[in-house]
Amino acid sequence: MIRSLSFTEDSTKLLSSSDDYSIKLIDINSETVTNTFEGHKQSVTRVVAHPTDSKLAFSCSFDKTVKCWDLRMNTCVGTAVTGSALWSCAVWGSNLVAGG
Repeated sequence: MIRSLSFTEDSTKLLSSSDDYSIKLIDINSETVTNTFEGHKQSVTRVVAHPTDSKLAFSCSFDKTVKCWDLRMNTCVGTAVTGSALWSCAVWGSNLVAGG
C-alpha cells in the first residue's frame, strides 16, 4: 500500500512511501522508478521532498525513526530515533516536524 506521495522541488520526480518499508523515486517524464531507498524497518508512513533543495527528502515510519535522504547520492544521510511510531512529517521553513 502506498502511504504518501511528494513531488520534488523541480516537479520532475515523484517520491512514494509504502508498506513494503521502502521509498521509490519515480521520473515523471519516463514513468520509471529511478531508485528505491531502503532503511526503514516498518511501513514508511510519509515521505516529503525538501521544498527548496531538490537533492533532499525526509521520511518517517512506524519504526519510530525520521530519515533524511540524499536523492543524488541515493543514500540515507541521517536518522533520528523517536519514542513512538510516526504517522507524518513535514518541512516548515528550516524546521522538520514529525508526529505520531
